Amino acid sequence: MATKISNCGSNENGKTTGGTPGDQTGKEYAVISWYSRPWKCVLRFPDQKVGEEIARISEAAAKNNNIGYCQTHRRTYHDALKAANWNPAAIKTPVEADCSASTLANIIAAGYKCGVAALKQINPDGYTGNMRAALQKAGFTVLTESKYLSSSEYLLPGDILLNDGAHAAVNLTAGTKAKAAAVTTPTTTPTAATVEKTIWNFLIGKGLNAYAAAGILGNFEEESGLNTRNLQNSCEKRINMSDDEYTAAVDAGTYTNFAKDAAGYGLAQWTYSTRKQGLYNKAKAAGKSIGDLNIQLSFMWDELQGGYKKVLQQLKAAGSVADAASAFMLGYEAPADKSATAQKKRASNGQKYFDKYAGQQAATPTPAGKNEPDAAYKVGRNYTLQANMYVRKTPNGEKLSFSELTADGKAHGYPDGAGKAVLKKGTVVTCKGLEKATGGAIWVKIPSGYVCGISGSGEIYIK
Repeated sequence: MATKISNCGSNENGKTTGGTPGDQTGKEYAVISWYSRPWKCVLRFPDQKVGEEIARISEAAAKNNNIGYCQTHRRTYHDALKAANWNPAAIKTPVEADCSASTLANIIAAGYKCGVAALKQINPDGYTGNMRAALQKAGFTVLTESKYLSSSEYLLPGDILLNDGAHAAVNLTAGTKAKAAAVTTPTTTPTAATVEKTIWNFLIGKGLNAYAAAGILGNFEEESGLNTRNLQNSCEKRINMSDDEYTAAVDAGTYTNFAKDAAGYGLAQWTYSTRKQGLYNKAKAAGKSIGDLNIQLSFMWDELQGGYKKVLQQLKAAGSVADAASAFMLGYEAPADKSATAQKKRASNGQKYFDKYAGQQAATPTPAGKNEPDAAYKVGRNYTLQANMYVRKTPNGEKLSFSELTADGKAHGYPDGAGKAVLKKGTVVTCKGLEKATGGAIWVKIPSGYVCGISGSGEIYIK
């Protein structure tokens, strides 16, 4: 049995413009059975709860005969929907839309109802020719397998049916072979800079030094290009799916051979069945996508603390990026090419991240609980304040009075209105020690007291 779709197709005269505002026949904007346009792709939002909201809003709009079809006045529906607090059933004045304008307005409305910023920011004046790119940018997955296009069996509520440059509609009900999955993935694809910084902060936060963090990043770059949804390139043709299609199918349960298909996946290109099953189980238990960055990082850390403890020990003892990159490559990744040339390539990758981020690294606690200097700050070295900063008696403690500063401190500072000591931006300070406060902030001890080097949220005040 075909699913139901919300379809805004033509005005009461069977044309694209003109006519009277509103739905004069009950067929201008209506709920109908799925049909083959044909469709060139299906766009699916990864969080099925959002998809269900898109379907609910689209059905309500199709059933409100105050909403008709006209390309000339297509924007009036969006504006009325916004004024009605994104509730199409509350629209009482005749307005017009067309297939793309109605679809985009309903997605935007779902963004407001579900609190998804990327959907709120979609341009309501888009059209079928640029809808694919716009929705993909907002976090939708593009599905082009024939099973999604030739019938409605695998469709889920809220799936967007698109024939680029011609027509769009919204699927309202689940197909007979579709299986919904309550997964939540990022609403936008994070930038490469965001991914690499997140990985770096995760590894440093686990107590690894800068060499280890850089070595792991160098391996991830070689394995997947830091793409958490990366399906092994040589397997895409065999499986007949793109990265996004594969991820969405596994998340939705429509592809059930994830663990046993011998295809590398994710940051580390996990391939063996037991490891892929472990990743899948962790994502499923958290209600997240298998392509979620934090899920993959957490899974990697679980493995390092479990069956790969020796690799973790080697990483902690690494005295260079090359040492760390080779330890992770040979012991954790175990690629087919283990040559010296391959190891050098991964070390070279890692060195880029070391050079970029090592100066921002927080101190790592020793087992005794004290902080040892590392690549972030080293005792005896000089660093520069990036902002005006209070000087405190203890990390995050009481502010010093200006009179308590050293003579050199007074020369580079000033008292605030309460007489508390402030050092000026650009002041060069000498690191006398390091302390890591609750919440992860790194405090640098200077001759006068303590100043914050890196906040708990990663803001850098001294470098």
